[in-house]
Amino acid sequence: MKFFKYAFKQSEKGIGKVFLFSLLLAFITVISVVVAIAKEVSYMNSEEFYKEFESEFNCGIDNYQLSCKEDLYDFGTAKIDLNYDSNDLEMGYELILTKTSLITSEGERSYESILTYFDIMESDYTIDDAIDFINSAMPLVYTLVIIFSLIGLFIFYPLGNLLLALIVRGIINSVFKTRFDFKSIYKITIVTTLPYVLFNAITRMIFGQTLSNQVPIMILAVVIDYAIIYGLTHLAVKEGLKDKPVDQVIEGSVVEESPRENQ
Repeated sequence: MKFFKYAFKQSEKGIGKVFLFSLLLAFITVISVVVAIAKEVSYMNSEEFYKEFESEFNCGIDNYQLSCKEDLYDFGTAKIDLNYDSNDLEMGYELILTKTSLITSEGERSYESILTYFDIMESDYTIDDAIDFINSAMPLVYTLVIIFSLIGLFIFYPLGNLLLALIVRGIINSVFKTRFDFKSIYKITIVTTLPYVLFNAITRMIFGQTLSNQVPIMILAVVIDYAIIYGLTHLAVKEGLKDKPVDQVIEGSVVEESPRENQ
């Protein structure tokens, strides 16, 4: 429970630690993302992947035309359809691979133009060529992921916790009969997010998924995230208030009555 006492005490500290914790949360998340990407790339280099790819798809580009074991593979929002005869994206799909081109929301690109764009002059392209290209590009990919993710998440965590703290503040004040101001709860929620971020980082590195990723509805996933962080914040406030006398002022937040032990 020492962590929760520490989290509660941050409500009495300056705002500087919030940004340090935001940087720590961003760093943990980025490391887990890079590890997850590295595992996927390693799998693509494995013999198991080659065997699975050949048995299921066996796709390749021959004379700028895509050929596969079957003419149609549907992956939900993406599909391979070698008999697709339209230049437009079909409703419900984000990516369609046809016999001669790739179609996205941005339009149609022929395989010839794509290969030329990447300075690949051959008209044939196999899975081996694709893996070689991915391996050569990975150092740049890792660098860009680290830089942009660190910057993005360093901004996201402080901003993302604004709405969270607003909701949690109302519930905490109602449950504990307190009058915490927004700034105090905001600082506590940033710190109490750490265990959940660590948990997600571990599951992402091991399984390639996080808890909220298992929920297909985005709004429900957000509710689950907020509920878990509220639970952690609840524990922090409960532990912190044990050491506070009645009517103690905390950053302008007055405790109206002593917390109950059974809350």
